[in-house]
Amino acid sequence: MVTIREIAKQAGVSIATVSYVINGVGRVSDDTRRRVNAIIEETGFKPNKMAIGLKTNSANTIGLIAEDISSDFIPAIICGITEFAEKHDLNVLLYDLHFMDKLYNRYENLVSFKNKVNESIGYLLDFHVNGIIYLAMNDRDVSGIIEPIDRPLVYAYCYSSEKDSYSVSYDNEDASAWVMDYLHSKGHRNILIIAGPENSNPSIRRMEAVSAFIAEHDDTHVHTRYGNWEFDDGKRLALEMIDEYPDSTALVAMNDLMAAGAIEGLHERGKKLPDEMSVIGFDDRPIASYISPRLTTVALPLKEIGQNAVSMLLDLCKGKETQESVRLKCTPIERNSVREI
Repeated sequence: MVTIREIAKQAGVSIATVSYVINGVGRVSDDTRRRVNAIIEETGFKPNKMAIGLKTNSANTIGLIAEDISSDFIPAIICGITEFAEKHDLNVLLYDLHFMDKLYNRYENLVSFKNKVNESIGYLLDFHVNGIIYLAMNDRDVSGIIEPIDRPLVYAYCYSSEKDSYSVSYDNEDASAWVMDYLHSKGHRNILIIAGPENSNPSIRRMEAVSAFIAEHDDTHVHTRYGNWEFDDGKRLALEMIDEYPDSTALVAMNDLMAAGAIEGLHERGKKLPDEMSVIGFDDRPIASYISPRLTTVALPLKEIGQNAVSMLLDLCKGKETQESVRLKCTPIERNSVREI
């Protein structure tokens, strides 16, 4: 089936221009309009009328592009999207990019798959979706990936630094600040931190909050190592750090998988948790409730990200003013892996 993207390529114009021609909107020169229409006629391209076009200013079908539906947090966000959509009589058309193996922990490689992303945009535009949500596997900047389109676009669990971009994600800094304040309130003054990769947006933002905390608390000593978000790295780094800093009383792992690895490593060292070492995680994955001790952590507002993304998209489809960047608060989950000293 011929797609909008293929029409655009043959005509030497953008996907948005082809969409303008098909819908009879936008500023397009007569020459360009004739050229695009000629290619449409030649190829036999027929836009799918499943959804009502933007000319009606309605919004009954939205497109959803997910980097990979098997990624840890995407299913919960999709759940929020579909629940909100159902309540507002919306259809959701999903396109899965299957990027898990291609991008996991190597998100800078996304630019190599720019064509794939924009092909998926073209596919959704073929179905006359009224707006599109781009759902990432990791909270990061995805600027420069999606070509301009004539439909509202909202980034979920990611953002774009480009002008007039709209996004919904969560507040890394606020959550990280809570973790540090919580440990300090429990009397901990020698703290180990296992962060994610140094170039990871969540790591950078969370460590900014740690730096701000350190600047305000000269009574607290913090030592940091950077891991890869995985269980084995959490274990390895915990063993290294507890040997190097034996006076430490608390360890922060910036995701629950590394926290679980750290706990296993500390158990192997004979540490009694939380009596001799407190541990706190991040994300509130299911594993946090089952490991011993049960992990104090921070829950991400995943369903709320999805719900807010659809709400934002609807406002944009209806021409309403809306906040460009929404950062939702995380929820502290206190269990029994942190003790007061």
